[in-house]
Amino acid sequence: ALGVAPLLAHLRGQMTLAEAVQQAQRATRQFAKRQETWARGQLRADAVFAGFGPASVDQAGAAVERFLAGDAPPGLK
Repeated sequence: ALGVAPLLAHLRGQMTLAEAVQQAQRATRQFAKRQETWARGQLRADAVFAGFGPASVDQAGAAVERFLAGDAPPGLK
């Protein structure tokens, strides 16, 4: 959990309360930044699939059915 390590260090007398608060705040900002970076990557990945509609799903399903029936896709024959 964010902030626990600095709090424990403060309780052990290894740093002041102000230092512990600063470290906890820094760790929280860094964590939030990592989450934002991850989320941005996820949004881009979702945008790639935005153009796929029901027709694409039907085509993919038909291709899978042909493959399972033993019909190799082009290029693998």
